[in-house]
Amino acid sequence: MSQIPNINQRIDKSSLKVIISENYLNFAPDYMSFLSEWITGTYKAFNDADKYIILGYLFRKTVSFYYDNFIKVSYETFYKTDHFDIEKINIVEIAKNLGIPKETTRRKVSELEKAGVIKKKR
Repeated sequence: MSQIPNINQRIDKSSLKVIISENYLNFAPDYMSFLSEWITGTYKAFNDADKYIILGYLFRKTVSFYYDNFIKVSYETFYKTDHFDIEKINIVEIAKNLGIPKETTRRKVSELEKAGVIKKKR
């Protein structure tokens, strides 16, 4: 890229909605196929889609922390790391943001901990 893009050239959501509506039939079969494979894959990972979604949320929260604090981590370094730290796991916040009941979220986080997928530092 030879030039930094103008910040005013961001994607306009209303324009995007029109483009999607006008071209839906062109990409819908591929999108539905992708979506079906993705949903099947998320379930296969833990035999539980909620656990996968919770891990995705925690991952996003970590990446956002890096971004907000100007921490640069290369793709290679991030994926070579065997773990990453999350400042705090707040069950109520996770439940609210993902639309999952609080007790279900607590149970799923506990199951992820028992399986060794996540580890709380005490």
